[in-house]
Amino acid sequence: GRTRIQYSVSQAAVREFQVNNTNFSAEYGRAAGGVVNTITKSGTNDLRGEAFFFDRNNRWGARNPTAVVPAPGGGNVAIKPPDVRYQFGIGIGGRIIKDKLFWFFDYDQQKRNFPGVATTQQQGAFNPITVATNGPTCSNSTTAGNTLCLRGITQAQSDAAIAFLTGLTGTAPRRQDQRIIFPKIDAKLGKANTLTVSYNRVRTNGLNAFQTPTVVNVGANDFGDDLVAIDTFNARLTSTISPTLINEFRFQKGEENARSVLQNESASEKALAAKGNGINGLLPSVSWATAASIGFQFGTSTNFQRGAFPDEFTTQFADTMTDVVGPHELKFGFDIKRTRDVISNLRSEYGSYQYNNLQDFITDYTTAINNLTVKCGTVATPRACYGTYQQGIGLRDYTLNTPDYAWFVQDNWRAGSRMTLNIGMRWDYQGFPKPLLPNSTTAVLNTNTATVPQRYSQAEANAIIARTGMFPKDKNNFGPRFGFAWDIFGDSKTVFRGGWGLYYGRVPNTFLSSAVSNTGAPGSQLALTSLTPSTAGSPIFPNVLASGVGVTANQSITVINPNFQSPQVNEIDLIFERQLTKNTALSISYLFTKADKLPAFVDVNLGPYTGAVRTYTISGGPQNGVTFTVPFILSYAASNGQTRPITNFGSIIDMESIGSSEYNGLVIQAQRRMTNGLAFQASYTYSKAIDYDQQFATFAANFMTVSFPYDLSYDRGPSTNNVPHKLVASAVWRPGQFFGIDKSGWFGKKVLRDFQLSPIFIVSSGYGLTASIPTTFPPSFSSPGNGLFGAGGSLYIPFLRNVNRRPYTETMDLRASKRVRFNEHMSLEFLAEGFNIFNRGNVAGTGAVNTSYIKTASYTATGGTLIYNDGNGNPAQAYGAINAINNSTVFAPRQIQLGVRFHF
Repeated sequence: GRTRIQYSVSQAAVREFQVNNTNFSAEYGRAAGGVVNTITKSGTNDLRGEAFFFDRNNRWGARNPTAVVPAPGGGNVAIKPPDVRYQFGIGIGGRIIKDKLFWFFDYDQQKRNFPGVATTQQQGAFNPITVATNGPTCSNSTTAGNTLCLRGITQAQSDAAIAFLTGLTGTAPRRQDQRIIFPKIDAKLGKANTLTVSYNRVRTNGLNAFQTPTVVNVGANDFGDDLVAIDTFNARLTSTISPTLINEFRFQKGEENARSVLQNESASEKALAAKGNGINGLLPSVSWATAASIGFQFGTSTNFQRGAFPDEFTTQFADTMTDVVGPHELKFGFDIKRTRDVISNLRSEYGSYQYNNLQDFITDYTTAINNLTVKCGTVATPRACYGTYQQGIGLRDYTLNTPDYAWFVQDNWRAGSRMTLNIGMRWDYQGFPKPLLPNSTTAVLNTNTATVPQRYSQAEANAIIARTGMFPKDKNNFGPRFGFAWDIFGDSKTVFRGGWGLYYGRVPNTFLSSAVSNTGAPGSQLALTSLTPSTAGSPIFPNVLASGVGVTANQSITVINPNFQSPQVNEIDLIFERQLTKNTALSISYLFTKADKLPAFVDVNLGPYTGAVRTYTISGGPQNGVTFTVPFILSYAASNGQTRPITNFGSIIDMESIGSSEYNGLVIQAQRRMTNGLAFQASYTYSKAIDYDQQFATFAANFMTVSFPYDLSYDRGPSTNNVPHKLVASAVWRPGQFFGIDKSGWFGKKVLRDFQLSPIFIVSSGYGLTASIPTTFPPSFSSPGNGLFGAGGSLYIPFLRNVNRRPYTETMDLRASKRVRFNEHMSLEFLAEGFNIFNRGNVAGTGAVNTSYIKTASYTATGGTLIYNDGNGNPAQAYGAINAINNSTVFAPRQIQLGVRFHF
């Protein structure tokens, strides 16, 4: 369910969370960073439980400052839609047979009504355009009004198109309802065996809730429905074979079905769709290029229609044997997991139009809605006005099967009264699915090699295409683990801990699905990308291509490199901890992580590097006058337009294990256990993360993710997730107990007793801010790829990647609670919780800050001048301009929640 599911296990069913982020036992794997285990509650001989009700309502909270929508006739209107969230349920357990058979049951439901704000990223983007009247003014200027005049668009027609667009903005109805049912049975089978079985059922229905932020730059009726169903059955049998030998067998069977469906387009969108041949009557997606400074999408986006994305079935068997031999606790076991992903999804199946400016859309809208002839191009060859069009055709439904195998051995050795050693080894293997539609095409080599030599021999080129029919097997994932804990003085007050481990991450099945489906073979998924109105067979807005008409021979495909391996991570941590007093401890930690073999996506259908360079000069801004030189990939100067070494394919995206990253962190932490009504914990982290522009998306890229494939050093820089400074402080304060007055007087006994305040304060550096360049820079001479290096790939200035920063973030949450006790086991707890109580404006989320560092460029055959984006002209937003505040799943405006819990 991506970020759209609130939670998958009810808090009332959780006994504890086990968090292992470094030096975790060899028993745990399939994670390169850390493991979180949720330990659920069980029944006891006594009937125990809790019932709860929470009410979070933004009537008591703050308004999102970017929640503004276009007003009719121009300007903007600030709005505050409701956001009402009710959460209620019960967790209860007891015995069926005393000391032998126990039960636990949890029910949790959340009902949320939270209409979204559909608006443009750039305020005023849909302001009316004054269309010039016929005459000299109409033909002597390139303004939007004059352009419309030249195309014969009247003021009334322009206003009608603007009214159509503003009608797509405003408050969008949106709901999310979730239910969790969790029954659990614990049975003691004789003296030696304990059986635990549980079933977790989660259903989330998000109506128009695929998009969850408060402010969304999508049409009000185009958010889409999000539907998730999760069913998980767990069984665990623990057997005591002897006083020193214990076996634990675990079994899990699960299914997660995630669907996203668009089924509620507005009446005006339906009327426009009726003017074309859209699939199932749906309107194709419409959006604008970044340089248009609009930031808005409507119609059927690439997220829809996803009938199963995926419907995932998992079956897992695991067994762990524990044997205590003297000072050694030996653990060894295996883990087998089989995953079957049923996928029903074809990206851009419903078509996607992108426009370069508002007047081009107004023109196409007017011609479509009024059944007129297209207005762009020339009198002899009139064309539509959109910038580019893309559509996916072919394979929609397919299945992936991926088995996972693992074994481990672990020795927890008490080497002395003051030293404990943990030594282990784990082996992991992830099987890739079988190729579904291999491509048997013979490579056609470019023979125009007078300037650029051919990169491949015929055999080498054929072998690259043949990768669509063969996936590698990575069987060398051995991960040794070592840890120690040293009680330096033997009094348990000064302890030094540390360790090292080698871990292996799992390759997401979404990566593998691209290699399975995007092979370019007949029946596979074919992408018609970057079609323009002048492309033969291209559609006229709002039509789509009904079949493979317009499919060119040079399709882009995705392959997996024969040497591809799972991500590998070395982790080291050293912790010095000193108990200062009987209730207070101070620790200093150093953490180091070195990740290698991280996935990167490289276009291998580029010419070889010939030693060519390009020199660029930045004009304006803080780097004014700075000149830099980078290598440049020349294209084949072919008269037939074939610019790649293998001419019968476009880009060939090779998934390679060439990425790496480093993390160094110093953590200082102080902790006070609850004493005399006060407990607190505070930590400060100073860290540095460096990588090679590692991609954090869970989907395989359909473009190259490196700047220059022949030298990755140009991508080395601060990580997107580099947060140098972070301070976290939390406390639990019981003022009555703290001042010693909770047992005396009416106020102390009735008000302060069992009353507590729990604040959490977090402040951290802002995330990095890259310095991107326009996607179309440089033109012509960089073919076949855009970008400063002529290779496509990453579109930013290398030495400015994540050097600048977004504003720092800060939140203060506070909970006040009062418990009224009726007897030893029964009490009523009242809670008031505030999130971001000072309503700090935090900048986070995709598109929250404008990253366009360069707005335009002038170029020559040897380089170019990059003109800094100061916000004057097009785009109308300066570099670093803030688009969204408190508009992510992490940061929100001030929210207030009231609740009550009944403990019994």
